[in-house]
Order: sequence, then C-alpha cells, then structure tokens
Amino acid sequence: EAANVPVAFTWEIYGDDDAHYMDCFRMFNPVGREAHDSVVDDWVAAGVSLLPMLARHPDLPSAGLGADVGGGSSGVSGGGGRA
Repeated sequence: EAANVPVAFTWEIYGDDDAHYMDCFRMFNPVGREAHDSVVDDWVAAGVSLLPMLARHPDLPSAGLGADVGGGSSGVSGGGGRA
C-alpha cells in the first residue's frame, strides 16, 4: 500500500523435488535447455492468462483499462519482426 501497488502476486515458480537439499541450484532452477524452456512456457502462459482478469479486479481503477484487456492481439508478431 505504501508503494501504491494495488495488486501483487507471489508465486513459487520452480522447484525440483528430486534435488538433494544441498543442491540449491538444481532445487530452484531448471537444469538443461528443455527443462528451462518448459518452465518459461508454463509461466508465460500463467501470467498471460491473468490479463483478462485484471480489468475486473476490485483494487484496480477501471480508468484507462480497455474492455478488451487480454482479449485481443498480444502485439507480438510472428517471423521475428517487431509489432
């Protein structure tokens, strides 16, 4: 509240239950390219899925938020070009 942040999210974004308790790197970081990419894909999708809900959040002012928040184009173009 003091920082004027109306909504904050805290997520445990990764955890390797098979990692030894002394292996902090493996415990808190995906090891290997495939594991990394999978975690990134999952959490980007999770974050993007929240966008439509922000327009209805009771702690956010509705001024300046369009009715189609999260429902339209992401603004990312394919083929490596800029949007």
